[in-house]
Amino acid sequence: MAEAYQGDDALAASLRAIGLAIGVDAVRDIIAGVVSALAGRATETWIELIAPEADDALRRQLAALKDEIAAVADPGFGPGPAPADRLADLRREIERRGLNGFLVPRGDAYQSEYVSMTTMSPGASVGTSTCST
Repeated sequence: MAEAYQGDDALAASLRAIGLAIGVDAVRDIIAGVVSALAGRATETWIELIAPEADDALRRQLAALKDEIAAVADPGFGPGPAPADRLADLRREIERRGLNGFLVPRGDAYQSEYVSMTTMSPGASVGTSTCST
């Protein structure tokens, strides 16, 4: 079983103990970003963003805080229609608007000519492809 989060005061003390001036609010913001990132990425490398010199105890507390934040996070991907239903709804909306299709722009921070799967939109990285109506 995962270690329980010991609280913000304990985390702040652990961060100070290794000489870090980052505040708990900033740590929570980073972790919220990690929680909302796509699954399948390297699991604990995000800790390096916060505390590259973290000892095992601090790593466990950061992981426990991540679990706590993830438990209440709303990723915006709640239950919805099945993919076939969503596709049918999309096609109806395209038709209703008198369109032939739509473009989904893609790019990365470097404006690369070839965008890797890891930097594409979530739909592209989970195996969906271009849809034609």
